[in-house]
Formats: sequence, structure tokens, C-alpha cells
Amino acid sequence: MTTFNRLIRLTILALVLTSCSQLRIDVQQNSDPAAKAPHSDCLYCHTVAKPEGETALFPSYVDPSHFCPDCHNYTTNHHPVNFIPTMQIKPQFPLYLGKIECLTCHEMHGGPQHKGTPMFLRGGPYTDVRTMCFNCHTAEQYATIDPHVMRQDDGSQTVVNGKVVCLYCHELEPDPSQDRANMVLFKADVSFLCMRCHTLMHTGYFEKHFLLTPPGEIKKNIARPEIQERFSLPLVPRGRITCTTCHNPHQEGIISYGPSAAGADSVHRLRDENVCIGCH
Repeated sequence: MTTFNRLIRLTILALVLTSCSQLRIDVQQNSDPAAKAPHSDCLYCHTVAKPEGETALFPSYVDPSHFCPDCHNYTTNHHPVNFIPTMQIKPQFPLYLGKIECLTCHEMHGGPQHKGTPMFLRGGPYTDVRTMCFNCHTAEQYATIDPHVMRQDDGSQTVVNGKVVCLYCHELEPDPSQDRANMVLFKADVSFLCMRCHTLMHTGYFEKHFLLTPPGEIKKNIARPEIQERFSLPLVPRGRITCTTCHNPHQEGIISYGPSAAGADSVHRLRDENVCIGCH
């Protein structure tokens, strides 16, 4: 293919993608039922309403994961994407140009029978979400590491594989004397990091809180001065409740800012023994 022809195809593709994006916007603005369940409407990603045969395929230079950020803001709040993995990846977890992308782990059509699985995870449903992770990672990778121990008895930083243990979860080593919860960067979604070692709680309490966005009244309660002076309740991007909202994963003495330090090394690592009063 000549350079000129390739430019023509790319231009056409750009126009198609723009049209599809505008269609998605129009659908959402018109309160179409598909806006509530975009995975049920082919036009959210495809150029035809009923893709079959060649129309179901994307050009070789188009990554279907390109469409995911149109609705999902997961570029910095989920498993890392757009990188070449260092380990061998099983064939059922497809790569794009050798890279891990959204659709490496997620099956947007719901699997071979189109029945769907929680979070559209390939190979699901999983009784324990960690089983999904262990398709690529091994339990032994995490069994000997306790990321909650940041300092040794002699005061030195804990080092794992040549790096301080903080980098087990954080993208960059935080500065405890200055950084606040909204300033630090993580390798992935906080709950995703926790699930590498901890199983999810299957209780009514958990199901009513985990990854939910608290209503306005709850946010007002969190902002009460008497609460903020006592302990913090950090939310993840998009203002959602996560594991570290109620639990402090840090060792005592690591965090210097008072409210953020509350609950370190406590029973169950709860930020306060009456943590519920922070919201309710």
C-alpha cells in the first residue's frame, strides 16, 4: 500500500470514528435506552447496526480498545494498559501489537455464549477475582511480600526486588511530609492493588459501599471539621468509595499528616474505631 493510499484510509477512518463518537453523544443526549447499556448497541463501536462478516472486523491498524475511554475513565484508574508485558501471556488474552490493552482482559461481547460475566472479565465468572489475575501473575509473586511494612526495625526502608516497597502500589515514591491522598499516583486502581492479596468481603455492608459514589449528604458529613480533624476518608477518582477510604494501609509513623495517619497499624487497619460516623 502506498503512503498516499494509507493516508486516504486513515482519513476515512478518522471521519468514521468522529461520526461514531457523535452518534454516541447523540444517543446519550436523547436518553436512548442504549445509553444505559452501551454494550448492547453495536453502533457504540462498530460502523453498522448489525456487524456481520467483514463489517464485524476492525482495520488491522485500529485497536478496538480505542473506544473504551469514550465511556470509561480507566486510563489511570485500573490495570495498566498500553505496554508490552514481560511475561508470557496466554492466547485467550489477546494483545494488540504486542501490548496489553482494555480488551486483553475484558470481553465486551460477554464471551462465546454472550451471557456476560461480572465486569466482562475473560474466562469468568470468577468466584475469587484474584483467579483472573493469576492467569498471568503467580500467587508466589505476592506471598512473600508484605507491602504494609514500609520500614524495618532499624528504621531503614523496606526494599523488594531492589525497589522501596512503596513502589509495590505507588507509581512514584510519595513524600509523606508533603503529599496528600489526592496528590499520590498509583500503579493501578486502589481496589485492584488490594485484591492482589486480599479477597473481597461478600457482605451486605461491603456491597452497599464498595466503588459506589456517596450522595451529597454523605459528602457533607465527610467534610465536617470535627471529622476531618480526627481522620480522613479519601475517595478514589470519580469520588468513589474504595478499600482505603475506611482502611489505612500504612505502617504507623509513615504518614506525617495527622488525619491521614489515623488508624495505622490498628485492628483491621480501620481509620477510626468508629469509622462509620465519618459518613453517617
